[in-house]
Amino acid sequence: MKARIISPRPILCLLVLALLLPALPCPAVTKTWNGSSSSDWFDGNNWDGGLPVAGDTAIITSAGVPVILTNSTPYLDSLTIDNQTLVF
Repeated sequence: MKARIISPRPILCLLVLALLLPALPCPAVTKTWNGSSSSDWFDGNNWDGGLPVAGDTAIITSAGVPVILTNSTPYLDSLTIDNQTLVF
């Protein structure tokens, strides 16, 4: 019976793929401010879709509901503000 030689190519391809996948960027998620709980940016109940994280798109359009931003606000992909008051 002949001995089978296994090519290292498939294993190498899987290894390279496993190393590259974590480096791929994740698409931004859109989060919309509703201000239903408070004016605190970091209260997840104030956002439709949950608290924005780095890379997300934040939309703030709820008139009459202030938003308090701090120097800890995540680096967003974009921030849209319409008919709103910001407190820094």
